[in-house]
Amino acid sequence: MGIELDIADVLEEVGVSFTIERLGVAVDDVIEYLTYTPNSQVTKPFVREHFLECVIVAETQVLNGDVITFVESGDSYLVMNNSPDFFEDGVIRYLAVLYKTNVLIDIYHPQNTTVGYDTSFDFQLMYSAQKALVSEPLFGNIEAFDENIGTYNLEKNQLYLPSGYGLEEQDRIVINGTTEQYRVQTVIQRRYPNVIVADLGEDTRA
Repeated sequence: MGIELDIADVLEEVGVSFTIERLGVAVDDVIEYLTYTPNSQVTKPFVREHFLECVIVAETQVLNGDVITFVESGDSYLVMNNSPDFFEDGVIRYLAVLYKTNVLIDIYHPQNTTVGYDTSFDFQLMYSAQKALVSEPLFGNIEAFDENIGTYNLEKNQLYLPSGYGLEEQDRIVINGTTEQYRVQTVIQRRYPNVIVADLGEDTRA
């Protein structure tokens, strides 16, 4: 067809180079190019900073749930959606939505032990220093309205992470290099392809 080759040439000439990671492991010897557009339709600084729409070549190795890192800036982004763009039944490019990662996390799985009425927790480290996005109350509470009780705050920590890690409810998330730790309260599996959204709460387990 040729159109996809023309697009690839343009992206390599004017685009941003990036590398690819899949579940924390680099895809060897791969450097690709994209062009991106910040979301200009919003006024929230967090959205402006963290969400990008981009164009990637038709022959890309990028998959939903991968993490890509811009070579020049070192910024890393979680690929939330990577959809083919067709022309005359052929893929000429991919259109992707990226969420910027802002933390490294350690993932622990609990092994519960019950003696009498007492339950203790033995946490097994499953993954260490994995790139993720955590949206915290630091960015502002979500204000909602219910006609029965009026206005109230929904103060939630939400984690965005590739689904391949197999995150489960009751897992422990530790922000790498800090003392912050959270309990995974709910895991939403099908909102995004190959990406989960997890609600996090305070973890006071010993």
